[in-house]
Amino acid sequence: MERDGRGWMINLDRLIWEEPAGLGIRETEQQYLDAERRRIAYVAATRARDLLIIPKAGGVSSGKFVCGDFLADVPATLFQTVEAYVDSAEPAWSRQLKKIEPKILGDGSKLEQQVIEQWKKAAIEAARPGFCPVSVSVLAGDSPHTETEETVEALPLKDREGRYGGLFGSTVHHAIGLMLRSSGMTPRDAVERAAKLYGLHEHLKEAVADVGRGIDALKAAGLARSPGANLQVEYPVAGPWTNGQLASGYIDLVAVEDGRVDVIDFKTDMPPSGPVEQIYPKYPAQVRTYGKLLETAGILKYCDFRYGLLFTADGNIRWINK
Repeated sequence: MERDGRGWMINLDRLIWEEPAGLGIRETEQQYLDAERRRIAYVAATRARDLLIIPKAGGVSSGKFVCGDFLADVPATLFQTVEAYVDSAEPAWSRQLKKIEPKILGDGSKLEQQVIEQWKKAAIEAARPGFCPVSVSVLAGDSPHTETEETVEALPLKDREGRYGGLFGSTVHHAIGLMLRSSGMTPRDAVERAAKLYGLHEHLKEAVADVGRGIDALKAAGLARSPGANLQVEYPVAGPWTNGQLASGYIDLVAVEDGRVDVIDFKTDMPPSGPVEQIYPKYPAQVRTYGKLLETAGILKYCDFRYGLLFTADGNIRWINK
């Protein structure tokens, strides 16, 4: 113990404590470290295939130095001692080595600039969008302009055509979905709710009639059931298309049953007086695109696709040839 200006202090510099006494923990640890060093040296030495060089500085005795242990009791025919290397008085064996010519480093500024330009080019390319978004309706020829982030409308305010305009079409579409989700709802109730959502104030009577005919047509086709695992309304679909485009859209009704996929689009236009492909060529192209996107997704590989256009004005589904 020592005393300083503030009081007594215990100096633990040479304190040795072992509990319980007699275990020889320190000696055991040292023996372990020595054995580990010898093991590592043995592993390194036995990896030599043709020649093992052991440094020897002066007299090295065994039991203290690893190199001494290697050289102890080794027959003279198994090793050769070369002349020691001394600066400014190099031995003959060292002069046999080829002189290493110093490599003159060039100017790296040009290479650095090339690397910077390549990284800049790669960064710009990495930030470039992989696809150009485009809606299925545009692909089918529904609009002559290319959609942008500002012009694409989100659900439920979809841009629909029809004999009474877009609000009428959206109201009828939404009302059919409401009736499929709620079995006890009437066409009038569904139209009233949908009309409030879209702000439709005209042609409500016609909308009720369209919804009723649409539900009857779905019943006749076996598709009037509550949405679930095998039937969805306003089903979002997207996938890669040609020329780096990312096509996306909403299928009015998609149903899967017994290996067949029905892709149905609701239309409030005037019913076609002839083949629908001639009167409304963009509509068949639209439902076919929906089906192609579903096939590309890979989840319906072995299903047979059937495409239909449900015209609510007469309640008939026009089935489209593949």
